[in-house]
Amino acid sequence: METQQDPRMWEAIDRVASFRRRFSAGHFDLACHAAFPLALTPDLLYRLRDYPFEPPLCVPWRAVADLLLSNLCHEVRDELYEMDRWVRWVLLDRLTQDPRYGQERLRQLSQFLLTYLQRHFQTDVRGLKWGQRWTALAYLEPEPTAKELAETLRKSIQSRRSSDGLRVTSLVETLADPLVKAGFEPLLTLSRGMGYALRGDALAAEQQFAPLRSDGNTVAVAGVEIALPPKPIPKKRFSFEVVTVDRKGKVVQQEQHSAWYFTEMLDSAVILDMVEIPGGTFVMGSPEEEEGRHEDEQPQHEVTVPSFYMGKYPVTQAQWRAVARWPKVDRDLELDPSYFKGDDRPVEFLDWFDAQEFCKRLSIATGRNYRLPSEAEWEYACRAGTITPFHFGETITTKLASYYGSPTYAHERKGNFPNATTRVGSFPPNCFGLYDMHGNVWEWCEDDWHDNYTGAPTDGSAWIENDNRTESQSNLDKRTKTERNENEDLDSDTENEEENSDRAENLKLLRGGSWSNPPVLCRSAVRFKNYPVIRNYWYGFRLYCSVARTLY
Repeated sequence: METQQDPRMWEAIDRVASFRRRFSAGHFDLACHAAFPLALTPDLLYRLRDYPFEPPLCVPWRAVADLLLSNLCHEVRDELYEMDRWVRWVLLDRLTQDPRYGQERLRQLSQFLLTYLQRHFQTDVRGLKWGQRWTALAYLEPEPTAKELAETLRKSIQSRRSSDGLRVTSLVETLADPLVKAGFEPLLTLSRGMGYALRGDALAAEQQFAPLRSDGNTVAVAGVEIALPPKPIPKKRFSFEVVTVDRKGKVVQQEQHSAWYFTEMLDSAVILDMVEIPGGTFVMGSPEEEEGRHEDEQPQHEVTVPSFYMGKYPVTQAQWRAVARWPKVDRDLELDPSYFKGDDRPVEFLDWFDAQEFCKRLSIATGRNYRLPSEAEWEYACRAGTITPFHFGETITTKLASYYGSPTYAHERKGNFPNATTRVGSFPPNCFGLYDMHGNVWEWCEDDWHDNYTGAPTDGSAWIENDNRTESQSNLDKRTKTERNENEDLDSDTENEEENSDRAENLKLLRGGSWSNPPVLCRSAVRFKNYPVIRNYWYGFRLYCSVARTLY
């Protein structure tokens, strides 16, 4: 039970004492018994008053009305009343301390309530019947009750519906006394932690969860395995400069911005920074007048994206090696697959399934939900509130991104050809604080390929069901056919024959362009497709994470 130092407990003690002074001993006996059910009606109290308890109650007829109209109860709706849990605890404590009643009376009250529910409670309003049932069974059969409550709590956590979770945690808190006495204190501790977490207080939640983490990130309650939320991570803020250029590539604006981020420690020397991306609505795709626009970038459509976290940079080779050493989930990962070597260069020469394995290992190790971004999430994060072809403005230059700079997009000067990937973070970020969104490496997304946006989701989710498949490998994106042919030796033996053939036929999305592409293929709206089993030195990835409730 909660500490006696809580001011709400002292207030409840005062209210109970005031009621006892004002009314008869019979009134007080009724109040102590009425504290057992979760909710009260006049009918329930009259039947409670007349129930053949041993020893019997001696309660005046008018005591029912006096109790319901007192400050011990509050009306929830017509003829439905409740006591707050502090008042209930005080009254039940007085009941069990009374030598006439003791713990035996709680068992009799359990039998009364079960009988009443069976005979007179035909409908379950807001889960009230189940709540009353659990209240009764907590004293009679604590173990199966704890198991049912634990299973219900587990389901509410998985559903991520805070209203369901708060309702269950409130009920568990109400039944604290019988659960603790029956040895199920971990359920109470878990429930309190979840209550704090659902209300957004990650630190208070972790204070409850900490003693339960001795055996890992799950806790067993009455035989039910419940996954604990991941440990909270402190958010930090970083500042950066954002530049905007005109069609000549000239910097016309420089602004200071800042963003929140958190850091995962992948090993003692390797970190992963994840930047907070605020939710919002944007127009996905490119307008008709945009130079280099392709038909697969239409129709333009509004998409509303919830807030999330995204990797500050593409995943680096150092980060890849750290996670590749972790236990296998579905497939082995090569420790050093990249063609261009360097700890701070993006990892490349990996396929979509490799990226999925990386995300799964990271999710298991941290308890957080890591995956590839959806195509909509990627474009929203890349644009960062802009509507121009690039988040830098009307064009880009090789001073702003790693790409094939000899062909120009607008009126900028020709640039160089990097001939390799570059170290992440070598160029300015966008307004969200994300680096290398244009060029360097194409980044795998979660979605299947579709030939255009007709029927695309508008909530930011990945478009997985593929009713619009492309016919063959030979017809993959004609815009880069020449480049693929020149590097055919890199693609020839990279298909993994062990993959399920149906999944291998689903073309997947890549975004952002690469070091070898001209600027037109590095625009915010550009889409590229390939089979998920293809590896080459243009393909990398960036991480998505949804962890808002685990940060402070």
